[in-house]
Amino acid sequence: MKNIIRLPLIIILEILFMTGCAQTVPSDVTPFTIKKPYISLPVMIGNTKVKTQMLFDIGWGGSDITFDKTFIEVHPTILKGKKVDFTYTQQGDHKKYLQEYYSDSCKVSNDFHQWSYPRVIVIEGEKERHGFDAYGGLPGNDHENVWELNFEHNYLRVCPSDSFQIPSGSIVASLKYIQDSKRVEFQKYITRLPITITLPNGTSIKYDDEWIIDTGAPYDIYLPPTMTKTANELEKYKEEASWMYNRHFWITKVQYGKSNYLDSVRVYVLNDKELPVKGMIGLNFLKHFNVFFDLKKNKLYLQPQPNFERIIQGRKEWFGERTIKRNGKTYISELPNIKANPLRNAGMQIGDQLISFDKKKDSDGYMTHIVYIREGKKCSKTVKLIPIITID
Repeated sequence: MKNIIRLPLIIILEILFMTGCAQTVPSDVTPFTIKKPYISLPVMIGNTKVKTQMLFDIGWGGSDITFDKTFIEVHPTILKGKKVDFTYTQQGDHKKYLQEYYSDSCKVSNDFHQWSYPRVIVIEGEKERHGFDAYGGLPGNDHENVWELNFEHNYLRVCPSDSFQIPSGSIVASLKYIQDSKRVEFQKYITRLPITITLPNGTSIKYDDEWIIDTGAPYDIYLPPTMTKTANELEKYKEEASWMYNRHFWITKVQYGKSNYLDSVRVYVLNDKELPVKGMIGLNFLKHFNVFFDLKKNKLYLQPQPNFERIIQGRKEWFGERTIKRNGKTYISELPNIKANPLRNAGMQIGDQLISFDKKKDSDGYMTHIVYIREGKKCSKTVKLIPIITID
């Protein structure tokens, strides 16, 4: 693990507090685990009662349910509707994956609750990338329940909104559901949290803005490049992240209210201006609380909990490159400057025109053949990419 200098930045959350009844652990809960580093929830799929572990992702596309194609091939009866559309999605390994959309809904259940997702998506290679047969989050057609993610005891609970009592000491914020009209897979839950970032030099930057909630991202607080004032102010305090499209800034504590603090919080700033996001709050921020999503009253309740443990963000194979297209050609736009980056160590440079990037599975990694053009000269290299976990 690399040595990191922690810098004295402070974030203040100015959020309304409400009181309610004290909570005890109920009996009708479904335990979950945090797996590499996602919420892993045991579920049964459809009327077939097929059991699997689902990545519970409240974030991009989480209000549908997505299956790995190989899982559907083994359990074809899960799909009953017609395929209505398809696209291709591209990941960081330069492969395009078929992404199919089906019109039918899909039931999911645990021992205490059954819910349904309004649409099914099937993607090639999903289990290889994330390690799960399925992923989904809060269903987009639920307008009656409160969904609790309890990070003090690691369980999920669903109960009717009308009988729900707000836990004592909870932060109360707005909650709304948005579906992108152009890209239907971009469905998200958004909350409004007034946040003040106080820098070591005493400068304070206040944001009274909306934030996407993303439990599938193990970040703390995530700022877009449009917040250039913050990015510029924080620049001298940055610690380069170990993958290609963002950098993060160390903070010693978060203050909310008058005398409540959170330790071990980091702010990330995106470099990628193409990502259609506002600010985001991720799993490492949410894990400071027991989180309640009231889908009927459109409220988010955050109850501070004492058992916070940071998720170590392990990234595999993201030490590669980032590309940009100009005039129909592909160029290298970023190469993370870390010792473990084999592409940089092999001599690849920002500005090279990428012609091909072919990976073949090896016993402990990938043999990757790269063809690129630099200053009009065609070059080729074969690089061994061994998956590593970088600690962030």
